[in-house]
Amino acid sequence: MIADSELEAASERYQKGRAAMESGELRGAVEHFRASIRHHPHFKALELLGECLLKQGNAAEAVIYLSSAAGLGNRASRALFLLAQALLQIGDRDAAVSKLRQALSANSDYRAARELLKTLESSVS
Repeated sequence: MIADSELEAASERYQKGRAAMESGELRGAVEHFRASIRHHPHFKALELLGECLLKQGNAAEAVIYLSSAAGLGNRASRALFLLAQALLQIGDRDAAVSKLRQALSANSDYRAARELLKTLESSVS
């Protein structure tokens, strides 16, 4: 079992990461999310860390955290969508299509995932 102090530390750093992310301080957000994950890996901290890395142009590293978030989350459609975006950025279109299909399987109303999948499927030569 995880000690309460570890959970509290993880939560505190997670909240600081969210605040930094909301204010556009991606570098600080990344630091806080990494610290949160060291205390207690949680799917949302992993997802937001991956999103920050993706926004910073570090798609390859984002894939690692977004894959982890998708694996840990019970409603992982957003993590799968972000993972698809990261995979596209590193040139793995087929894996991105697969992740978009998984995102839509988890949430058939996910419009952004549906639109990106439609774009990718219509661009096949």
